[in-house]
Amino acid sequence: MNSTRFARRRRRLFAVFFAAVTTFCGAGFSLHQSGTTTADAAGARPSATAPAPAARPSRPASRGERPVTSPSAAAPSTAVPQPGTGSSTDAPAPATTLPQTGTTPAPVAPKPSSSAPAPKPAPAPAPQPAPVPAPAPVAAPAPAPVSTGEALPTSDLPGWDLVLSEGFDRPSALGSFARDYRGWAGYDGARDTSKNGQYNSAATTSVSGGILDKHLHSTGSGAQVMALTPPIASQTYGRYAVRFRMDQVPGYKVAWLLWPASDNWAEGEIDFPEGSVGGKAHGYSHDVNGNPSRNAWYMDSGMSMTSWRTAVIEWTPDSVTFAMDGKTWTTTDRSAIPTDPMRWVLQTETELSGGAPARGASGHVQIDWVAAWKRG
Repeated sequence: MNSTRFARRRRRLFAVFFAAVTTFCGAGFSLHQSGTTTADAAGARPSATAPAPAARPSRPASRGERPVTSPSAAAPSTAVPQPGTGSSTDAPAPATTLPQTGTTPAPVAPKPSSSAPAPKPAPAPAPQPAPVPAPAPVAAPAPAPVSTGEALPTSDLPGWDLVLSEGFDRPSALGSFARDYRGWAGYDGARDTSKNGQYNSAATTSVSGGILDKHLHSTGSGAQVMALTPPIASQTYGRYAVRFRMDQVPGYKVAWLLWPASDNWAEGEIDFPEGSVGGKAHGYSHDVNGNPSRNAWYMDSGMSMTSWRTAVIEWTPDSVTFAMDGKTWTTTDRSAIPTDPMRWVLQTETELSGGAPARGASGHVQIDWVAAWKRG
């Protein structure tokens, strides 16, 4: 009786224990695999011919009832057999499978091999300097006017009305003078008095800083000279003034003169200043009584023309007066006083004697301003 009760209790305890193990591991044991039966949880081997008794449905233990195992029974293994593996008489290895949570763990990227060198970053391109725009061209400022010590006359004088006042304030490059100052280069293309020079403003004359410059020199075609022809009407009697200076240039001369409008030399000629370029200033008035080659009047100022000077011719019915820097020289000789209309020409040319200037001779004649009046 007791043995029967013990057997029944044993079977009940086995069923409870098996259900607990199944619940804990989340899967039941496979009882039949490859025609053999696995060992039971207590470690007992069932008979090869008789199947193990079927487990009863589990039930919860009664309150105060404690499961008891046989002293000979081994402690239950916590290892869970891997599905799909064959049976083994050894204890199964602990499972490493994590409980399923309903989501697939993200794959872990493999670590790079320590033997493979890390790729080097490509070198950054060298920065290119930003292009610098070329500066816009700026016109060169006009040179400041040069002060020569005496201002350009701009008004009438007692007994004289102003007809010309030119300060050469408009710049003119070499080669452009005849175009920029129309009428001022009236002798261009002609030979000078000695025939050794050619009047050529394009090769000699420019204006800068309020100064007109005549560059005397020689080229393959001979000496290059210039005659300045102020564009005013010919007149009988008048007052003429020029502010100037010059280098010493051998072989060249100045003869700034009043010449008959008719080109008839017998009507007379008045020259001041006249002399070698860079030499002393002289004055002449030619005979008006039929022998113009004779100087009816002559004067020597004794003043060098290399410094800034102001030369004045004052011609009236009764006299001819030359003035320079406050000094004056006058004649009342009728044979030296023209009575016909004349024009003003500032001839800079080669000397009348001694042949052509040396090829290496060159220099400058500078004019600050010119002014003219007629009788009032």
